[in-house]
Amino acid sequence: MNHTNFHIVNKHHEVLKHWQKIKPNNVFCIDYHTDTKDAFLVYLFQQLTNRGVLPTNNQNKFDKQSKQEKEKLYNNYYKNKNIERVIECLENDEFIDFALESEIVKDTVYVYGATIINNHHKIMSNPKIYQYTPKQLFENNQNYDYIIDDKLLDQPINWLKNKKPDFFDDFVLDIDLDVFNTTKSLKPKNTECFSFLFTKAKAITIAIEMDYWQENWIDSKKQTIDDTLNQLLELINSSFKT
Repeated sequence: MNHTNFHIVNKHHEVLKHWQKIKPNNVFCIDYHTDTKDAFLVYLFQQLTNRGVLPTNNQNKFDKQSKQEKEKLYNNYYKNKNIERVIECLENDEFIDFALESEIVKDTVYVYGATIINNHHKIMSNPKIYQYTPKQLFENNQNYDYIIDDKLLDQPINWLKNKKPDFFDDFVLDIDLDVFNTTKSLKPKNTECFSFLFTKAKAITIAIEMDYWQENWIDSKKQTIDDTLNQLLELINSSFKT
């Protein structure tokens, strides 16, 4: 691997331990899921319900204590910077919110490819998160063949260059393997945009997420998660050679 700052993790939220060291202004995520739920959502629900504080019994009490406990978690992080403890308390779809709120990522996270809505827009309560899914992916799931081909990838890149021209000056490229659900998706014909991302990124993080990858695979031709990872690594290497 030619990139000097390259990291592979099993669960997606584990990338935080690398992002914490890198401290990027921005992150460009390629993912089948948005991973933009509120930080500590599941952990707080479990902690409070174990104490008998149930939202069905008293929503106001639950919300108040949830907010207080969440503030404690953030304050503990600000005090000791123990990112491993944070990861223990997060689910794999809650880490982007934490990364921005804690300023591990300073400016923007852009999520591309998730099956949710075909529009560049701000979501949830965090105005620093954008997500975009080309309409072709809604029209036919087989269009994931082109997820990193210029045919689709040029759309978010061109939008960012126009709307946030400094985005690619300081960013991490983050990829979840579950976005590759066909053999063709790892064999793009047109790779100018793909190469742009890998050569411009200050670091690359890849999440394995085997369960989700297996769930999403739709190709009749079977392969293993190791096959998918190795094919992606070959593509990355080739992007540095061109």
